[in-house]
Amino acid sequence: MSSLALAGTHSRRSRPGRWLAAAALAVTAIAIRRVGVALVPPLVYVAWTEWRADTTGRRIAWASSALLLAVAATWAVARTSTLSDASYIYRQEGAARLFGEIPFFRVKELGELLLNVPAAKLSFVPLAWFFAAGVIAATLVIGGAYIVVTTRGVDAIDIYFVVCAAILSIWPTDDARFFMPVLPVLAAYAIVAMRRLMPRLVTACACAFFCAGIAALAYSTWLTFSDARFPDRYGDATLRPSYCAAFASCVPNGPVDTRAVSFIRELR
Repeated sequence: MSSLALAGTHSRRSRPGRWLAAAALAVTAIAIRRVGVALVPPLVYVAWTEWRADTTGRRIAWASSALLLAVAATWAVARTSTLSDASYIYRQEGAARLFGEIPFFRVKELGELLLNVPAAKLSFVPLAWFFAAGVIAATLVIGGAYIVVTTRGVDAIDIYFVVCAAILSIWPTDDARFFMPVLPVLAAYAIVAMRRLMPRLVTACACAFFCAGIAALAYSTWLTFSDARFPDRYGDATLRPSYCAAFASCVPNGPVDTRAVSFIRELR
């Protein structure tokens, strides 16, 4: 978000120095999490719009900077396991099957974000409720994006949202945390739509979201200090055997995922 804020908007033109600082933040984001590549297209868009409006000498600087950012992003992604991890999952699970499941993953995750509660912690609630909440959330986000774009035109933040959505539309695993890099944009779009359609509902929803967040924070704190009982309390117990093997704190009661064990030990 700070990278996009530095890059410039319709109401505030960018400067080469600010843009280069934004590009440096983008490269840092890519080095931390590969989804940071979603920052590259909006930054290139800003450079292109400035290139069109600038003098010939500075056009060369804009074009060179944009090319350098694209090369740095490509290099960062090529040196990580992100692409190989995704391709491994596609080979193991089958591309056709995953492409059919991914839309359901994303809708359920949006439902979890709207309710501010993970489905795994509300096992007594039918999944249909989360899917319904996800459809509502998606409708609000798309509606808000449409209102914003038709009101002030396309901006870098809108391109960032589209790129993140494109990445998530092909990512083959299920986890609401994948929306974290774009969560502020989703919230902003949804609020715009709610203010236009249901202005009195915004405050009520904000209060409910806040209360659910406090409950989630309390649960997360409880989980953090679980010590040896962490494998029993975390998630839906799917990875319990792997956590038991990684921590050597309990006896695995099922198949152990060796890749998960290796990854958990690396993070300890």
